[in-house]
Amino acid sequence: MGAGLAAIGTWWSTVAQRDREEELLFTGEQFRSAIRSYYDSSPDGTKVFPRTLQDLVEDNRGLKPAHHLRQIFRDPMTGTRDWGLIRAGDRIIGVHSLHKGVPLRRANFTREQEEFASASSYRDWRFAYSPSAAPAVAPAPVSGAPAVPTVPATGPVAGPVEPGAPPAEVPAPPPVRRRDEACELQRSDDLRTCAAARETGATGGEIAICTASASSRFFACVRDQTIPPLRLPPSR
Repeated sequence: MGAGLAAIGTWWSTVAQRDREEELLFTGEQFRSAIRSYYDSSPDGTKVFPRTLQDLVEDNRGLKPAHHLRQIFRDPMTGTRDWGLIRAGDRIIGVHSLHKGVPLRRANFTREQEEFASASSYRDWRFAYSPSAAPAVAPAPVSGAPAVPTVPATGPVAGPVEPGAPPAEVPAPPPVRRRDEACELQRSDDLRTCAAARETGATGGEIAICTASASSRFFACVRDQTIPPLRLPPSR
């Protein structure tokens, strides 16, 4: 029985570490995306990086504050909001975890994360934004070559406007809920369901499996994959 419990403990520790790795990849990309947004939306045309992570949460450079990040997220590996900062001079271009553990994951990274495959610790998972790595802009047409007409992605093509007629009103697009927000709501509901199972006599191990299942459903939701069912503790 002792050997079996030890095996279950090792298995659960590995599952939990893999879940934290997935969450670190997701959270790190949130920071990278926020830094990119801050850099690209510089109001005076001079593109600069933020001085602090708080600048991503509340960007006061314009007439109205901009929010590139909802909050400074916790590092899932350390459980704190302390991050290693990747700087260029006095500006922040990226973040990395301060955890010195060795990653389990060695493959299936995105193009921007290819270097993570050879990382010796989570500190080497560096989520930095480099403008030179951004997609290139399509070149301008060569002089004398026919111009390629620009076709709007959606919506009807405007017809000729009668002289003196008022400009046509373009309806505003409906508000779109960010996918990660909907996924976070799903995870919150799942975790509450797992916690409620304790009142029906579920063991700590059964609740832990339910919690791991909630994390798997969250990451499947974020990646727009098929969401597996929640692994609920057996009813008693």
